[in-house]
Amino acid sequence: MMKRNPSIALFVLTVLAAAIVGALTPSIFPENLFSEGGPIEELTLVLYVVGIIAVLMAPGRVVGKVDKLATCILLAAFAAREMDLHTAMYGTSILKARFYNRDGTAAQIAGALAVLLPIFASIGWLLVKHGKQWLRALRERQPAAVTFLVFGVALVVAKLSDRAPDTLSGWNMTVSMTVRHIMQGIEESLEMFLPIFIAMAVWQAARYALPRAQSAMRAV
Repeated sequence: MMKRNPSIALFVLTVLAAAIVGALTPSIFPENLFSEGGPIEELTLVLYVVGIIAVLMAPGRVVGKVDKLATCILLAAFAAREMDLHTAMYGTSILKARFYNRDGTAAQIAGALAVLLPIFASIGWLLVKHGKQWLRALRERQPAAVTFLVFGVALVVAKLSDRAPDTLSGWNMTVSMTVRHIMQGIEESLEMFLPIFIAMAVWQAARYALPRAQSAMRAV
């Protein structure tokens, strides 16, 4: 039986709290709480720094240096995306296909690829090294694997919450400001905890693997 995982509780409580706060905006909470450049977004950037530090401090005998480097590169990429640096480089997003086939010059495309290459390399490294291992650990309901799944779910829910109001409006459905505040609250709150989910998964992996490694050493 799977032990209680704090990442699941954190996800549920975050969604519930964000929905309540969003529903009470702006009657009780300020309207800029979840807005671009608001308090939640600023706290999100702080938590990315905390997440990177936490990953670097994970036990080195369990979590390798290359794993830490790749994870920190991805966290830094998420932080850069949060600060809209992907559009600040050339005035248009380097994450969209039209930048490469229409908007960007050859020099700009080369610069964008130089920035994205370490990110793609980090993703590739982690997938090749840990992809199958994660699926096996998930079947065994190991804490780190479950937490990483929660991270993925949080990322998807945040993106859906971001796009849902405009999508519904495009379908000629009326979306009240209360619903928009709730969706924005869920989006920004889940994005705030993404680095914490990652750091939590790394430390859970270390705590789970360290006793096994020590047992193996004693058996030799």
